[in-house]
Amino acid sequence: MLAACGTLGDDLRRAQANYDEARYENASVWLDVITDQEGRLNEAQRARFYFLRGMTAYRLDQRDEAFYFLRLTQAAAGENATGLTGPQTEAMRRALTDLTPTTATHRARPPDAF
Repeated sequence: MLAACGTLGDDLRRAQANYDEARYENASVWLDVITDQEGRLNEAQRARFYFLRGMTAYRLDQRDEAFYFLRLTQAAAGENATGLTGPQTEAMRRALTDLTPTTATHRARPPDAF
């Protein structure tokens, strides 16, 4: 069981490395590998997984998927931003601001929501 957890952590690190190198398609492949096992991630890893999934989708202009996973990031990380760095938290907020319309839609937000 421990080896499997290590492998999952390794996959998450590979996804992070590809994201950091702006290799978003490769990051997406690693994130797909993790998706079926996401329930085995601890709280911080889950927040990081959602962040990477959301920001990778954002960079690939998959706006609906990006919005979904970044909102999951927000919920998983909580007010203390568990699992995220300061720059990641700020990137998430900027992306959510961009992804959330201010006009009358099911996703409308007040201008200062994030």
